[in-house]
Amino acid sequence: MRYSFILALMALCCIALRTDLRILTMAMPFRMRAMWTTTAVMTSSLVRHGLAPHGTVRLFHPFLDVDGYTVSAVGGGSIQLDLDFPLNAAGFDYKTLITMSGTGGMLLGIRIPLAEDVLVHHTFKGNYPFASCSNLQGSLDASGDATASISIAPSELSTSLIGRTFHIAVVSSLNRAMAADYSSVAIPIEITP
Repeated sequence: MRYSFILALMALCCIALRTDLRILTMAMPFRMRAMWTTTAVMTSSLVRHGLAPHGTVRLFHPFLDVDGYTVSAVGGGSIQLDLDFPLNAAGFDYKTLITMSGTGGMLLGIRIPLAEDVLVHHTFKGNYPFASCSNLQGSLDASGDATASISIAPSELSTSLIGRTFHIAVVSSLNRAMAADYSSVAIPIEITP
């Protein structure tokens, strides 16, 4: 019970400080590290072997980070996407999905935090509304990571979009046909003047 409380407290501190949770786990005693898990497979294994007497701490991992949350309709800009999926997703295919309809609970094998609209369907097929983007679809590397970017030229976006927000999420799957195995959080990007 004591380990569960310590782990829960550490998880809250890491999220608040945006610290990489993997760094902290390396300094933990093995028994605590064994309880620190994000997958159901590990959870059931730990419970079965008696290493997690009262269950385990489930960690929240967003799998996606961006370098900015706004883009200018007049001046343009760029958005760097850093994908950090779990190691067991290494080699999986991924797709970046974009919606103008906000967040929601779209299902694609798992819950994806985007509202379904025409733009989501276009981006799922690899048709993005930006003139310059790279690696928005592909395969994760041996660490389950990837980097992608969106570049928006000055005046590429209509000024009628100023004040609107689009949301980005990334899904990954063992096969490209995709019922997703993992989904990132939805990241809001506001269109500014």
